[in-house]
Amino acid sequence: MGRRGSASGWLVLLLALLAVSLVPSCSAAEVKTSPTEWSLHLPLPNGVTGAESLAFDARGQGPYTGVSDGRVLKWGGSSVGWTTFAHHANYRKFPMCTVPVAPSEETESLCGRPLGLAFHRKSGDLYIADAYKGLMRVGPDGGEAEVLVASRSTSSTASTSTRPPAMFTSPTAA
Repeated sequence: MGRRGSASGWLVLLLALLAVSLVPSCSAAEVKTSPTEWSLHLPLPNGVTGAESLAFDARGQGPYTGVSDGRVLKWGGSSVGWTTFAHHANYRKFPMCTVPVAPSEETESLCGRPLGLAFHRKSGDLYIADAYKGLMRVGPDGGEAEVLVASRSTSSTASTSTRPPAMFTSPTAA
């Protein structure tokens, strides 16, 4: 009986080793990379961080991006660089927004923080989702953005606070 138990133990061990040897070994898959000779690094102006979102208009201009001081910047090519395309209504009233005197984490509740951008294909309007100012819109030529739906932090003083937010699909879907 001792030999039988010993033989069956060896048989189980042999079958386990055979099963393990038949299982394909794990290996890391090769990571495909893109050639970088066609990439371009666009450094942002001093004192701002981003980009949280990038968008191109229907004319193929841009990119446009929101940055930590509340502005939306537009890339005008290497000869022009970044220019201010849009900002909220009170942007120029707060000196700390236009001249960086404190880290953006301390000023963004006043200056805004655009986190999402999308162009409406037909109108050319840019819709801006700002963490502090709410949903805003600016025309195709840029400038001061109009608040469509104020954020909760500003809704008590906003004229849109008395009506519920309108449901809408992506502005690029129209």
